[in-house]
Amino acid sequence: MINLRKNKLLFFLILFSVFFFIIGFLFYFFIGDSSKEIITNNINLLINNKLINSKDVIINNILTTSIVFILGISVIGIVIILIIYFFKIFIFSFEFISLLINLKLKGIVIILLYLLPNIINILIYFIICYYASNYSIFLIKNLFFNKKYNMYKITKKYFIIYIICLVFITLSALLELFILPKLYLFK
Repeated sequence: MINLRKNKLLFFLILFSVFFFIIGFLFYFFIGDSSKEIITNNINLLINNKLINSKDVIINNILTTSIVFILGISVIGIVIILIIYFFKIFIFSFEFISLLINLKLKGIVIILLYLLPNIINILIYFIICYYASNYSIFLIKNLFFNKKYNMYKITKKYFIIYIICLVFITLSALLELFILPKLYLFK
């Protein structure tokens, strides 16, 4: 059962996720016309399969997940973890509205299929950021407030969560690189 402290963290993450999603959504409407034109050109390249995803997607996803994990085992990491997570939410929201504006509402199913790996990634980042923040809080309480927790048990659980997130983030990258391009979503 989740205690009140965890509920506050969960509530905080959900609330700020929604906030940064809305900010990313609105940001599209505040950028200049030249930036919107660049975005439209990139979407057209994507539609014509001239903007090909790099295999660096796997490395970037694994690296980001690993950085969040490592930051979770530091006392000051919680701030950087949250910045990384909220930036990911902002970018996802901005990408979603950009595609929606350019492909219109009739392309919503295609947009959701195209963004499926990103949706999976956001869920994975939410999970790893939640547990990394939680672990960091345990460390802070253990080190500075003389609270005694079974850090071996907590660390073991945190490491298992990390491995599971790595597996799913890798599968998501493989979906983005090898399966979705074969569906010719934009044709």
